[in-house]
Amino acid sequence: QGGAPTLDRIRVQFGGQVAAIVDGCSDTDIIPKPPWRHRKKAYIEHLRCAPEAVLRVSAADKLNNLRAVVRDYDDIGEALWLDSTRMPTKSGTTAPRSGYSTRDCPGH
Repeated sequence: QGGAPTLDRIRVQFGGQVAAIVDGCSDTDIIPKPPWRHRKKAYIEHLRCAPEAVLRVSAADKLNNLRAVVRDYDDIGEALWLDSTRMPTKSGTTAPRSGYSTRDCPGH
């Protein structure tokens, strides 16, 4: 978030290598953001040729996001999937409500 001005501040404060990783882990700097599915498909395609440092940080971010979803599911259960708004959870995050249920997933 923050686009080019934020990336410039990161470059000044942390250096070009960190700024390159942050840029490589960003799905867009276009405002308003393009539709979610388009951004994510383009991001995944971009990762095919991304430097190892970008892959590591991106993977760590995805793992952190997954852990947050698991914590939120433990806090609020199936309510996590009710609708497309966000709701506060006990862990202090806001959980997306996607409209999906684990009942729709194989094995549940």
